[in-house]
Amino acid sequence: MNEEVSKRQAFVIQHVGATGSNVRVRADRVMERLIKPACRETGYEAVRADQLPAELIVEPIVSALATSPLVIADLGRAPWNDNVLMEVGFRLATGRPIVFLADTEPVAEELPLHLQNRRILAFDAAEPTANDIADLCEYLTHQQREMYGWRSHYPILEFTVPLRDPN
Repeated sequence: MNEEVSKRQAFVIQHVGATGSNVRVRADRVMERLIKPACRETGYEAVRADQLPAELIVEPIVSALATSPLVIADLGRAPWNDNVLMEVGFRLATGRPIVFLADTEPVAEELPLHLQNRRILAFDAAEPTANDIADLCEYLTHQQREMYGWRSHYPILEFTVPLRDPN
């Protein structure tokens, strides 16, 4: 992948659902009316898993979660989607920037423990407003400033495992 393209990608975690379902309609609306405009305004290209070219979906998701300079996690509303939370957990483990969105201000006790102290931007999923876009733009801009200055207090061990026969 081109290094320049990789630097500007914002990978979006969403519960997408089947084509034509209410879940997909909501995900597409939030992507088109909130996330993409805010990303364009701040110099990112929003990319979601269903837009990645791949025969198997897991590999490009894991790659994007590990390498994208920014991830936007659209949590939706409770009850939280298991796949979304699993991808959020993977991204949190990398120590790299992640922005959280939710349809309504979440009740801390309803969130998984690791998300209870995180800033989550609440917005109107039925009709994202100009204020919602402005709030997300402001937060993305803040993330850009912090992106290369923050480091985890815990070292991250990276390694590869060869998949060929050791003989």
